[in-house]
Amino acid sequence: MTLSCCLALSPAVIGSARAANLANMMGISMTANPIENSGNILLLALPVSAVGLSLFHEDLTGLFQYGASAALTEGTTLLLKNSVHELRPNGSNYLSFPSGHSSTTFAAAAFIQRRYGWGLGIAAYALAAFTGYSRVESKEHYFHDVAVGAAIGVGSSYLFTKPFHNFNIQPTTDGKHVGVTVSTAF
Repeated sequence: MTLSCCLALSPAVIGSARAANLANMMGISMTANPIENSGNILLLALPVSAVGLSLFHEDLTGLFQYGASAALTEGTTLLLKNSVHELRPNGSNYLSFPSGHSSTTFAAAAFIQRRYGWGLGIAAYALAAFTGYSRVESKEHYFHDVAVGAAIGVGSSYLFTKPFHNFNIQPTTDGKHVGVTVSTAF
């Protein structure tokens, strides 16, 4: 998560010119819009954080789980983009639905939350939500593009990802009551 935060804030920390050079080296296009740039950087930073956490924990199973969820996310997103043909708000092309930035970052956030818990998950979801906001603000997507992208990413990660060390703390609700579920496997 530190990597994500540093990359997202790098123009403020190291200056715009150096941040642009770093982003270009990583294959991220920079624009005149700093919010859009941050969203573009998070598109790479959140998945890198998901992989980095798995490597840090020496969690090969988690790495494979993230790989499967990322593959399903990207495949579903590309299939829909090439089937639906929705015009972007800025009129640049017909690849608006769903948002690939949102599906990718929400898949990484959901993986981090599901595998390693809400402590890291809250920050990851906040960064993914900002990415979605950046896509709407920069006129690349409509809100529904971002919402469906987020649902694809979260759904894909929840399909493949199991909690690390078989211990999980998760909020629950039945519509009337709110609680916390703590679970483990023996």
